[in-house]
Amino acid sequence: MTNERIDLSQYDGITEGKWEVIDTPGGGIDVGVKHSHNSHSPVITFTQRLADMVRKSERDTADLQAIADIPILIAELERCYEMVDPIRGQVIYGIRHSPVNGKLEKFTTDTKGVLRDVNSGAGFGDMEYLYLTEVERDTSFDEMASE
Repeated sequence: MTNERIDLSQYDGITEGKWEVIDTPGGGIDVGVKHSHNSHSPVITFTQRLADMVRKSERDTADLQAIADIPILIAELERCYEMVDPIRGQVIYGIRHSPVNGKLEKFTTDTKGVLRDVNSGAGFGDMEYLYLTEVERDTSFDEMASE
C-alpha cells in the first residue's frame, strides 16, 4: 500500500450508469449498462468460449463482479477524499500519560501524525484522549488533573 493518492481524474469519461454482469443471448458475458431487458451498452465483452471458462471459476466470477463494481468503487473513494480533505493537516490536541514518568501531559499532533500511528499499528494508547480544539483539551486536562 502507498500513501500516494489515486488521481481519480484519469477515470473521467468512463461509461456512465450502473455496470452489471450481463449474460448475452449467444452465451457470452458482457460487463455493461442495461437500458432495458434486452438492450445494453457493453463495456467489456467475453465470447462464449471465454465466458464458459469464467463461469467455471469462482475467482474469475468474483473478478468479473469486481470489474462491474468499478464505478461504485470510484464514487466511494471520491466520497472518502471529500471527507478526509477538510481535516487533512488538522491540528489535534491530546492528553496522555507520559511514557517516561506516567504523569498526565498535554501534547499536540496533526491528523497525519494520528494516521501514521494508526497505520503503523501503534493505534491510540489506552489512556490517550484527542480533541479538535486546545480549549476542549485544556478543560478536560484540568478536570483529569483535579481527580
